[in-house]
Amino acid sequence: MMFNTLRAFVPPFLLVGVFAQAQGQDRAQGCFFSADFENGLIPAGWDIGPLVERQTSEGDSLDEFVPAWTVGTSAQANANGSFSVEDIPIGNHFVMANDDAPPCNCTMADVALTTTAIDLTGRTNVWLEGRLINPALAGGDTATIEVSMDGTIWDTVFVAPPVNDWIPIIADLSAYDGEPTVYLRFHWSDGGSWASGFALDDICLRERLPFDLSVIEVTTGGSASPFQTGDQTLEYTHLPLEQAGPLSPRVRILNRGLNAATGVSISFTATLNGTDVFSSPSIPVGDIPAGGPAQGWSIGTDWTPTALGELVVTMTVTATQDDDLTDNTGMDSMRITGAGWENGYGAMACDEGVMQGVVGGSNNFIAANRMEIVNEGSAAQGISGVITGSSQVGELVRAILMDATFTFVDTSLRHTLTQTDLDNGWVGEALYLPLSTTPTLSPGDYHVGMQRLTGTGEVFVATSGNGPIGASVLMEGSSFDITYLTGTPMVRLHLEDYGVGIAEQNQGGPQMRLYPVPANDLVSLRFELATATRVRIEIVDLMGRRLFSHDVGGLPAGEHTQRLSVGAFAAGSYSVRLMTGEVSSAQRLIIAR
Repeated sequence: MMFNTLRAFVPPFLLVGVFAQAQGQDRAQGCFFSADFENGLIPAGWDIGPLVERQTSEGDSLDEFVPAWTVGTSAQANANGSFSVEDIPIGNHFVMANDDAPPCNCTMADVALTTTAIDLTGRTNVWLEGRLINPALAGGDTATIEVSMDGTIWDTVFVAPPVNDWIPIIADLSAYDGEPTVYLRFHWSDGGSWASGFALDDICLRERLPFDLSVIEVTTGGSASPFQTGDQTLEYTHLPLEQAGPLSPRVRILNRGLNAATGVSISFTATLNGTDVFSSPSIPVGDIPAGGPAQGWSIGTDWTPTALGELVVTMTVTATQDDDLTDNTGMDSMRITGAGWENGYGAMACDEGVMQGVVGGSNNFIAANRMEIVNEGSAAQGISGVITGSSQVGELVRAILMDATFTFVDTSLRHTLTQTDLDNGWVGEALYLPLSTTPTLSPGDYHVGMQRLTGTGEVFVATSGNGPIGASVLMEGSSFDITYLTGTPMVRLHLEDYGVGIAEQNQGGPQMRLYPVPANDLVSLRFELATATRVRIEIVDLMGRRLFSHDVGGLPAGEHTQRLSVGAFAAGSYSVRLMTGEVSSAQRLIIAR
C-alpha cells in the first residue's frame, strides 16, 4: 500500500493519504433495497436457481441434489479448508456459492442468485453498493452482476476480479431509473472444477445525490501496515499513558454523489473525559472524484495525551457543496490507562471488550496480538486473556511474551483452569497471569499471547473486533505454524501490576468490580459484602447527574453479581456507585460504541 506524506497548511499536522480499504459499507443506511443476510436466510422470493448434484471426491455422482446458494459464516465457508473468507465483522453472515464445503462437493459450472422484482418507479440516479469475494482459485470464471427488466435479457453492470479479500461493489444503475420491474442477478462459475466459492454481502440500492460525501469510518490509529515497526499505528482501544504517542486519527471517505467533490477539507476534535483537549484547523485535501472506492487520510499531530481517561476523536469532512450533511461526521474512542482498578492497570489492547467469536481448540496453540512499544522503560507486568466458558477445567495455559520475530521473551507460570476461571469467562472477565521476570521493554513490536499447553481438552480464547492482517496471529502445533487472524483475540498487555487498584475503593464501602471495560450493552458489577445489608446501585455522569438508580434490596453476606443494561447510554465516562447503609463505593464506567 502506497502513502503520500504532505505537510498541511498549519503545522504540526501531517496529512498521510490517499489509502483505500475494502470493508463492509455502513449497512442499510439510506438504502431503499438491502440485504445483509444476518438472519441466516436468503431473502424470501429470491431465486436460487436449480439444485446442484453432490459428488464424491473422485467426481462420482451421489444422486443427491442440494441448493447452490447458502447463507453462512467464515467458519462454515472454510469448513474444508479451501474457501477462506475474512470474518469482518466478527460472526458476519453472507450468502455464498461454495462448491466444496458441506453440503457439497458439487460442480457449479453456472449458478445464479436472482432478487425479487425491484420497483424503481420514481427513483433517480440509482446505484448499487455491496461487497464480494471471488478467489477464482482453480480456474474459476469471473463473477458478474447483471440487471434485467424482464428476467430474460441480462446486462452486465459489474465484473468481479479474482481476489481473496472482500472488495467493494459499486455499480451505476441509473440507466434503469423509473423502471417498474428490475431484477439483479449474481452469477458465478467454478469453471468446471472445485475452485472454492463466491461470497456476497451488504447489498444496497440507493439514490445518488448530485453532491454527497460520506464518512465511512473513523479510527484513533494510523494507517501504516502492522509489519512496519517503530511507529504506533494499530487501532488501540486501550493505551497506557506511559506509551501514549502523538495522536494520529484516520478517516475514510466515500463520494456517493454524481459529481466530484471539490474543496474537500478534514477537521477533528479530541475530548478527554468529556473535556475538549485538542482541535485541529480545517485541512484541505483537494477534490474527490465521484464513485468509489472509499479513500482515506491520516492526520498526524504533535499532541500526546497527558492524563488518564476516555479519549474521543470526532472527525468532520466538508466540501464546497454537499446535499446531505447528516453523514459527514464520525467518531472513535480509546481509553488512556494507568495504575489501579478503575484505570485499567496500564492495559494495552486492540480488542473491543465484547466477546464476538472464539479461537482455539484441542491443539496446542498461542493466540496473540501485536503490541507496539514506542517509549523506553516500560516493564511488562502481566498479560490477561478471556478464556471462554466453553473451555475445559483442568487444562494448562500460560501467558507468553514474544518479540516481533516471535522469539521468546518471558512467560507466566503455568495455570490450571478452574471452574471459577470459566464462569468468569462466560461474562467476559479476563484471566490475568503475571509474567515471571517483568522484563523492561525497549521500543519495538512484541506479540502478547495466551498459550494452551499440553492437554486433552479444549481451550478457547474469545475474540472481539477486527484488525488488519499482521495485527493478530494464531500459532499452532509443534512447529507453531502461523495463521494471521482478522478477529482480534481478547488478550492484553499490562504495564501496571493487576490488583493495585483495590485500595482505590472509597468511603469504606465494599470492594467492587465492573467488567467488561469498556462496556457496550451489558456490564456486570461484582461486589462482596462483609455482612448482610441493603444495597442500592446508581450510575451518574461526569457532572454528577444521576442517570440510573436501582434498589437491589437486602442481600446476605458474600459475593454478588448484578447485571446492568447500559445500551441506552452515550459513549463516554460515568461512575457506578454501590451504596450499603452509610458507606458507599464507586468505580469508573467507560462506555464505548
